Amino acid sequence: ARVLWDRSAELRSAGDARGALAALMQLIRSNPDNHDYLSRQAQLYHDLREFKQEIAVWELFMSVAPFPAEACPDLANAYEGLGLPDKALQSHQRCLSLDPSKPDLKFYLARAYESATA
Repeated sequence: ARVLWDRSAELRSAGDARGALAALMQLIRSNPDNHDYLSRQAQLYHDLREFKQEIAVWELFMSVAPFPAEACPDLANAYEGLGLPDKALQSHQRCLSLDPSKPDLKFYLARAYESATA
C-alpha cells in the first residue's frame, strides 16, 4: 500500500494527475472507505477538472471521515466549478453546521453569500 501511495504522490507532483489517480485506484479497490485515499482521489479529480466525480468523492468522504468538515471548502469549490452556485452555497451552509466553531467555514459561507448577491 505504501508503494502505491508514494507512487501516486510522485506522479501528482510531476503533474501526472491521471497516472496518480490510476495508482490510487488500486488502493481504493482494497479499502474503498479510507478517508485519506478519498481525499486524494477528490483532489486528483479537481486537478483533472472532473468536478462531477470530485463532488461524488467528497460526498462519500463526508459520510466516512472522522472529521467530515475537512472536505470544506473543496466540495463547494467543485460545485462552483460545475457552475452551480446555489449548490455551492448549500454546501458551505452544511459545512458550517458540521463545525460552527471554525472561523474558516464562516468566512467561506460569507464569501458565498456575497457572490450570490453580486
